[in-house]
Amino acid sequence: MADERHYFADLRFDVPEKDGPTYKERAHLAPPAAKDSVEERLELHDMRTSPEIVKGGAGLDVQGFTYLQHRSVVQDELLAGRNVEDVYIPELQDLLCQITGAKKALVDSVLFRRKNVGVYVPPKDVVLRGTPLGDALASMPKDGVNNCSINGLRDTIRYCRDDIKAAALPTIKAEDAGETPRYALYSMWRPLKTVRRDPLAICDFRTLDNDTEEIDFASLSNITDDGEFLMHSLLGLPPKRPIKQKWYFLPEQQPDELVVVKFADTGSDTDSSIAPYGLHLSPKLVGQEEEEVRQSVEARVFAFF
Repeated sequence: MADERHYFADLRFDVPEKDGPTYKERAHLAPPAAKDSVEERLELHDMRTSPEIVKGGAGLDVQGFTYLQHRSVVQDELLAGRNVEDVYIPELQDLLCQITGAKKALVDSVLFRRKNVGVYVPPKDVVLRGTPLGDALASMPKDGVNNCSINGLRDTIRYCRDDIKAAALPTIKAEDAGETPRYALYSMWRPLKTVRRDPLAICDFRTLDNDTEEIDFASLSNITDDGEFLMHSLLGLPPKRPIKQKWYFLPEQQPDELVVVKFADTGSDTDSSIAPYGLHLSPKLVGQEEEEVRQSVEARVFAFF
């Protein structure tokens, strides 16, 4: 048997400045300043072949992510006409219910990436409200969902958008009555072409440091420009024990290989065996920096159990 191929990538982690402008002073969606930006060269493992990865929908609760062989019926014509709205979105909603056991799913947004995002520059200067750039950010849609924390998920279903709140109304009423209904937010991510650089990589939740002394993530807050919706998100920090973390990806991922990543899951509040999220990044694969730019489509989907 041939030796397993080893993949290495540079993963970037920003360290937010704690003493900078607060979320009330920053422009809509503007991140805090980065006190530092750290790159770690870590090994990426193939989630197809790793014996440690639980396959199928069950993997979402074990390691915080999974992958599926799934070819969309409009895969070759995804951008034609209303194929995204009329076919792809219902298809993903049905699929998520099948693999998770959720009773209802609702796509929040579908995001396409088809060009190089450019050279990353750590945000040393914070964009403030009332500045020209701040005003430009204020004109952006305010109802999109980011990589939210569980608290962010709770606020999102109540305050983000009317159709989300309507879909979540039974859940909201149950929560207000003191019950603990389960609901979650996922990313359903596939390439439009074979991925040869900048893949999606996810850390096995079981390998993260989650205790109070060695925590691997920070909680951030942001607020919409109208001041109506406070968003809470998670930011991966430079790992204190990088050798402990295990990161996974799909080498040369194909369009019919769908990766599903958990953003947040209230089920983890009452069941410690449920992974609350999958920490994910887009790393730079060593030796593949000059390959064709990644093209991908991501759908962010709520699930109600």
